[in-house]
Amino acid sequence: MTNIIEKPKTNTLIEEYRQQALAYGHEKAIRTFATPMLQAWKKACEGYAAEDTKLEGLADLMSEVFNVRDAAIAAAINPRLKIGTIINLAAKAHTPYYKRLLSKTLADGFTNPDIKPDHDRLHNAITTACGLTDLASEKKYRAHPLAVAAYLS
Repeated sequence: MTNIIEKPKTNTLIEEYRQQALAYGHEKAIRTFATPMLQAWKKACEGYAAEDTKLEGLADLMSEVFNVRDAAIAAAINPRLKIGTIINLAAKAHTPYYKRLLSKTLADGFTNPDIKPDHDRLHNAITTACGLTDLASEKKYRAHPLAVAAYLS
């Protein structure tokens, strides 16, 4: 019987995220992985062509880190949020300030009669979220982008 040495599989994004989180902490790992993805998400919400290479992995990361999913929802609802704030919503979601900001953004976006939803922006976000399912590395990562689309609908 011949001994066959298997090549080690390359790490998935989620495995790499977990390693970074253990080595450097969750906040730094979220910033490292989520920043380019949330920047691309924000641009897609604004109507720019989605860059699959920048959005690739976002479905996986949303499923692993729910704060990333919530930050994406907030970015879709509130066009005034700066990218730094969106990243902080993902990375520092458990601090009192960002908890209040997220809660207010989500509530005001749909319940405040003085705030009119930007239907084009929401349509762009829903379309992009649905498209993330095709970029998910595994079927199990498709649920959260669809939850984002459903929430924004």
